[in-house]
Amino acid sequence: MTRGTPDKKWTNTLERHAFWVIWIAGAALRLVQILASRPHPGRDLSELELTARSVILHGTLGNPYLLETGPSAHVAPLAPLILAALYAIFGIEGAGQIAQRFAGALAASAQYALLPAVAEALGVARSVGIAAGLAGALLPYKGYIETVDTPWEQPYVALACVLMFLHTVRYWRNGGSAALLGVYMRGIYWGLAILLSPTFLPVFLVVLTYEYVVKKRKEAWLATMLCAGLVLLPWIARNGVQLGGFVPVRTNFGLEFSLSNREGARALMEDNVSRGEFTQFHPAHNDAEWRKLREQGEIAYNHELRRAALLEALRDPLRFLRLTGERVWRFWLWPSHRTGTTLATLLVTLLGVFGLRKVPASDARTLLGLILSVYPLVYYVVQVDRRYRYPVEWIFTLGAAAFVMRKAGRRAS
Repeated sequence: MTRGTPDKKWTNTLERHAFWVIWIAGAALRLVQILASRPHPGRDLSELELTARSVILHGTLGNPYLLETGPSAHVAPLAPLILAALYAIFGIEGAGQIAQRFAGALAASAQYALLPAVAEALGVARSVGIAAGLAGALLPYKGYIETVDTPWEQPYVALACVLMFLHTVRYWRNGGSAALLGVYMRGIYWGLAILLSPTFLPVFLVVLTYEYVVKKRKEAWLATMLCAGLVLLPWIARNGVQLGGFVPVRTNFGLEFSLSNREGARALMEDNVSRGEFTQFHPAHNDAEWRKLREQGEIAYNHELRRAALLEALRDPLRFLRLTGERVWRFWLWPSHRTGTTLATLLVTLLGVFGLRKVPASDARTLLGLILSVYPLVYYVVQVDRRYRYPVEWIFTLGAAAFVMRKAGRRAS
């Protein structure tokens, strides 16, 4: 047996089973982190958790605020249903809390495990995707999303973003998929993604527009739209009956827009929290606001807050533009005062930009550009939180791996 055989064997095994190696390694490492961390009894529950608990305790998607208000569309329905399923199996406390954290860790690790496939879709060496996946899986500096005891939907959104990228690239390469079943399933996938996070809606629309205008694929456009609409229809109908108005996915934009743009608001959510904005003005933390929401109804309450915030923006447009400009650069470069993770994220982002510039021109690279251009638009007009950009950070992880490996290859040669 030659001396280099074991290394080559390991390399071949990694090449063949990269998805499972990366996913299991990432999930195992994060499970250790979860089990080693101390629980935080008495912590404030997120709106996502409160809604999931309401499904178990009251049989309704609702009650995401300080006290019960009944049915709600404050959060999109898919993520709380995932948590509710975990609560139904493991219980709300104890094992259920571990399960909800581990589910997020599994989703986070799966996105990294798919990066080799993303690299191939972009025409980049599979080894670049493997390196990016291993780096994401084995450098778990994003515990504020991936293992935190307050669950958020972003790990699931990131995984869905990777999956929709891969599905769209495959659909384009198959010539738009002549099979009607493929067209229908595509609309269903997009509809489910939108029910997970409404930020997918503008991405969906810009992807269809690109196909229609640039790629001249018009035959399946309407069918895809109709199938996505049919997936959304039960939720829209439910909101019409239970909330009394048209709500495509979520109701909470007015609240978020108001908190982010009222007089004295700052660009960073961390600053607004520390200044007491949430305890004064959020119905999940303030009794007076909760009562106002209960009396007006969720839709009317958010409409009123949005109207008042727009009037404030029109009263002082320069301040609104300043805040928006700060939110843009903070979203991409400095979304938190937590220096360690922010510096690490900034480094990966900058390296990723340099790496992505060398990716061969293709529809797949164009799709990445569309995602990066459209996905964050809503976050430019609301307060910045570091978790909001997490669903697109896999793009920069892959670009950073491509940049580092290219530089390393040049030095080796």
